[in-house]
Amino acid sequence: MSFLELRSVTKRYGAVAALDGVDLTVAAGSRTAVVGPSGSGKTTLLRVVAGFEAPDAGGVTLEGEVLADARGAVPAHRRGIGVVAQDGALFPHLTIAENIGFGLERGDPGRAARIAELMAMVGLETAMLRRRPDELSGGQQQRVALARALARRPRLMLLDEPFSALDTGLRASTRKAVADLLSGAGIATILVTHDQAEALSFADQVAVMREGRLSQVGTPRELYLRPRDAMIAEFLGEAIILPARIAGGWAECALGRVGVDDRELSGAAEIMLRPEQVSLTPVPEGWAADAEPTPLGEVVDTDFAGAACTVVVALRGGGATPPLLLRRSSLEIPAVGTLVRLAVAGTAHVFRG
Repeated sequence: MSFLELRSVTKRYGAVAALDGVDLTVAAGSRTAVVGPSGSGKTTLLRVVAGFEAPDAGGVTLEGEVLADARGAVPAHRRGIGVVAQDGALFPHLTIAENIGFGLERGDPGRAARIAELMAMVGLETAMLRRRPDELSGGQQQRVALARALARRPRLMLLDEPFSALDTGLRASTRKAVADLLSGAGIATILVTHDQAEALSFADQVAVMREGRLSQVGTPRELYLRPRDAMIAEFLGEAIILPARIAGGWAECALGRVGVDDRELSGAAEIMLRPEQVSLTPVPEGWAADAEPTPLGEVVDTDFAGAACTVVVALRGGGATPPLLLRRSSLEIPAVGTLVRLAVAGTAHVFRG
């Protein structure tokens, strides 16, 4: 039995279907990331699971307990689900200790010890307990919000873009700390985010939403390397999509003869490569380009961005093929106008119509 199960969940706001027959299962202790463009239904999905919204149709089950179906819904405060919002939603007039202990019984003799334990769990010093939220950094506030959500030992944790307001470096470290903490506590988690890299690094399972439906659900590696369509491919990262003719596990395309991950398909199709699969090597001066058997291109633009830089390459004889955007180390940027030899590593993914 799945830990959390959504079956044909539908939620409408007037004529708009925010959720349109969503099916999703979450394993115990796992981390699921829900990604998709704005307005795709991500936050509505989280609100239905939390109990802030009731589905118009379908059902939600947690550990075998029906939380919502056609007969009614269990109130949010009785679901045993923790929620961390984008801004943390801490009470500004309360101390950190009062924020964390908000959901704990005031007369409980173990209350102070539990608050101190939670501070340690999220990596904060107990000396901060007397402070107020505006005396903490953004990352510290998010950890306090997590501690408050953990206070009542939730069965499931819901994270609604909790790292989006943090600086890049702090965002990565906070995300890693939260992931390790929740995994160590064995708490299943659903993260809603618009950041593709965040979803891929945080989750065991990624679900891509589009217009109120789940377009594809799978492991991060599966969705990144074998997306169902071009939209999913480009949403989860930069992609090179080329028309090709397939036969016998090979594709003939603008990059030459490339192996594909589908040995059964034959005929015209679209293939996808990730930019990191395409390497480029400058052609030595005086080289006879016409005699070169591998695909050639010319560097037409570069964009320096620190460690990872973009090199734009126009294919020689590529016809209408758009220039390729390739990522390279800042130590390996060829000058604009350089003729380069292109090579593909691994196999291309084939989109089945």
